[in-house]
Amino acid sequence: MCEKKGLKFNIIVDKTVKFMFNDNIRIVQALMNLVQNAIKFTFKGEITVSATKCIANLGEKDSILFSVSDTGIGIKDEEKATLFDQFATFDEQEISVGTKGMGLGLSIVKYIARLVNNDPLSTKVMVDS
Repeated sequence: MCEKKGLKFNIIVDKTVKFMFNDNIRIVQALMNLVQNAIKFTFKGEITVSATKCIANLGEKDSILFSVSDTGIGIKDEEKATLFDQFATFDEQEISVGTKGMGLGLSIVKYIARLVNNDPLSTKVMVDS
C-alpha cells in the first residue's frame, strides 16, 4: 500500500531486541492496525515501524517498545485522549480520506497491548502528534 501511494516505508529494529512473544498473531494484528492507519492518513513522506528494547528495573522483565510514526495529517490535542477508545472517529478523517472508519482499529490495538502484556494497568498505548 505504501508503494501505491508513493510513501517510503522503514523498519528499524534495535539489535538487542529478541522477538519471542506469547502471542505473535495478536502483536502482528496490532502493528498492522497501526500501519494501516498511518497509511490511510499519510499522503506524502514516510512511515516508520520501530522496535526498541526497554531495560526493566531490577526484578522486572525487559519489554519491547513498538512505535509506528508517519508524516501524516496528525491529530488535534483535544482528540488524543479518546483516540484509542471504541468507536472514536474524527471529522478530519472524512474530510481528508473521503471515508470515516468504524473507530475500532486503534481500540483493538489498546486491547491487544493490554492482553499480551498481562498487566493492563501498566500497559501504555499513546499517540504523539
